[in-house]
Amino acid sequence: MRPRETLQDLCIAAVVGAWDSLPPSAVEALPSDLVQRIFDELVATGRFALSDLTRFRELDLDSVALVGRPDVRDERLRSLDRCSRLRSLDLTGCAHVGDGGVAAIKRHTGLRHLRLSHCLGISDSAMHHLRGLHGLLELELRGCEGLTGEGLMHLAGLTQLRRLDLDQCTAVKGGLQHLSGLRHLTVLRLGWCTFLTDMEVAWLRPLTALQELVLAHTQVGDEGLSHLSSLRHLTHLDLTGCARLTDGAAASLARFTALQTLSLDRCDQIGNTGVDALASACLPSLASLSLAYTAVTTGGLSGLSALTALSWLSLDSCGVGDAACRVLRRLPRLASLNLAESLVGDGGLESLTLPLPCAAASPGAISLAPAASAPTPFSLAASRSMPRSGAGAGGAGLAARHSTGGSGGGIYGRSYGSHSGTYGAYSRNLSLCAAAGGPVPGPGSSSGAAGPGGPSGAMAGPPSTLTHLNLTYTKVTDEGLAPLAVLTGLQYLNLDSGSITDAALRHITGLSRLTQLDVFGCRISDAGAALLGASPGLRGLRSLECCGGGISDIGAAHLARLAALTCLNLSQNPRLGDAGVRSLAAHLAELQVLSLNHTAVTSAALRDLPALRWLRSLSLCGARVSEAAVARLRARAHPDLIVKHTPAAPPPGSRQA
Repeated sequence: MRPRETLQDLCIAAVVGAWDSLPPSAVEALPSDLVQRIFDELVATGRFALSDLTRFRELDLDSVALVGRPDVRDERLRSLDRCSRLRSLDLTGCAHVGDGGVAAIKRHTGLRHLRLSHCLGISDSAMHHLRGLHGLLELELRGCEGLTGEGLMHLAGLTQLRRLDLDQCTAVKGGLQHLSGLRHLTVLRLGWCTFLTDMEVAWLRPLTALQELVLAHTQVGDEGLSHLSSLRHLTHLDLTGCARLTDGAAASLARFTALQTLSLDRCDQIGNTGVDALASACLPSLASLSLAYTAVTTGGLSGLSALTALSWLSLDSCGVGDAACRVLRRLPRLASLNLAESLVGDGGLESLTLPLPCAAASPGAISLAPAASAPTPFSLAASRSMPRSGAGAGGAGLAARHSTGGSGGGIYGRSYGSHSGTYGAYSRNLSLCAAAGGPVPGPGSSSGAAGPGGPSGAMAGPPSTLTHLNLTYTKVTDEGLAPLAVLTGLQYLNLDSGSITDAALRHITGLSRLTQLDVFGCRISDAGAALLGASPGLRGLRSLECCGGGISDIGAAHLARLAALTCLNLSQNPRLGDAGVRSLAAHLAELQVLSLNHTAVTSAALRDLPALRWLRSLSLCGARVSEAAVARLRARAHPDLIVKHTPAAPPPGSRQA
């Protein structure tokens, strides 16, 4: 365990360690101010069962979180009656909780925060039981697919609500009129309520306090957006996958002058005209913009430099090329840039990393007339037929990445594969970039600040501000990555492409702030692993994906020198076996996530993994590991360890230990 810092911490650890053997008198004698912390520690370490609630005469808890527990069922929630002053209850992912469980909760009239997301047994009847919780400030019902618009009428009286999450309540086709009286709502999420139309969202007009609105993957179009012009305090708007939106939506978006984040991801009818109108609007605080999978091309970005507060930008799978980077380098606060599967090549990356003199730093539009070496004109139809898997070894790796599961999130999956993660990742990246790039300017803020050199020096911009860069399957080559060496502030770098090899890695070994490196489908061999492992500048690396098939036990031994790693994905490396895992277990003491899908690892390797005390996720899909070996590992490892295991078919005549 990690070192305890105070005497109170030591006392709590002692109580938790002896929990199963403590007599009832000792439990009743626990000081009331320690009960909450002891309870939280019991839950976190997997030692708590709902039956333990009966060991307390009165449980003085303010907050109870029982996320994802299969033992939480309707009848057992009556045990919470002992919690006389409960203010926060989180039952997210408790799939066996239904209407009866919510009926047991209604007694807790002091509840302020209630999270019931993915409680699959919940229906409209459960909403009837919530009517009396008049002090409720936050209600999460994400993924409750039994909830319909009729159930929303029971929420009309919860007028103190500030946050309401109905994402993925796919049976909600209407009923938004029941929400129009919730005038204190600041956050409303209706993503993936796929039947919601322009007529329905018109009921949201009175919710003028709204600051965050999610309408992703609904049927909202230009007309629906025009109904929402009264929402002048809106700062976060997610319109991902609203395929009915066109360039005409820009006029409505321009009215949301307080916007800080905007996602138009997969709004494929929005193109150059719409983006140009958006850039011309007065959006002085817009810091995060996703144009991924839209119809925008290089020409549509000419005015983007007017959005001087922009710090997070996604152009994933857009038809933009090298000339676009001449605009992007004029964004003085740009911290995160996604150019995945665009037409950007070596020349574009070079333009992006060149400092721009202040004399040329006017925020107005610039000409994007193609130079002599400009790429061939981009065809939108061609882009949509472009295979996601690329070509060659890298293509196979990318296909495997999405078909084998990996580790399910974070750096192990692109957001386009998960409808529930898109906006979450979008918002998290904005927070990261805001932290890295300084405060987002508000109206009237100066946006043309010069760099350290003062007015006669270089303008602030990507060379000094960029912290996150995604170059997945672009046209950039090994040699073209040389300009990366000047991006010394990079923390996250994605180079996933079958055309990138060991030769590219020499350009990143000096990026001392790099914490996440994704070379998933790159053709990295043991030689490349040796270069990474021997680089003093990469000692702070926390996450690494290297799944191109070229890593063996020797390469794993080199990577084991990256002692700060907490997440490591070496899947799809068929020459990686038990010896390599032994090296990793001996040196990567901080490892929390390890993916070894489709490697040569066998049951024997699992004997070394209990040494990784912080390991919480292990993926072994397609490995020659038996169920018995997995069971033995679970018995010795931390109780929170999740093992994803699909055994490979053993060779004829072989046996597994």
